[in-house]
Amino acid sequence: MKSRYLRHKLSALAQVRGVTSCVLVDADSGLIWERSETMDLPEHGAELMIDFWRLYQRAGGAFRTLGSLRTIALQHEKRNVHVMECVAGVLLVVTSIVGIPVDEITLAQKALELGQLVER
Repeated sequence: MKSRYLRHKLSALAQVRGVTSCVLVDADSGLIWERSETMDLPEHGAELMIDFWRLYQRAGGAFRTLGSLRTIALQHEKRNVHVMECVAGVLLVVTSIVGIPVDEITLAQKALELGQLVER
């Protein structure tokens, strides 16, 4: 039941203007918890995105003066990829269309809402 509800919430998030897909990923193992019905990342793409998160965690002390990390964003030729923590140990990976602005604050809030669902 929880899995179906998470998929529903992720699919709804993937309908936000500019967003094309969403995936919940375990930050330690790279295991996909759940994903939206649409998937814009290449095979194993979500699992590989955690490497960027891990890299920052290892070197994050160098950026301490900037405040805590909220999102890692990568812009590719065809898609943007946003990585953010929902809850300790669970990341939300979102793809969006290049050239269409995505509201980062809304994404962060949705990530926290998803994190609350994961914790239940």
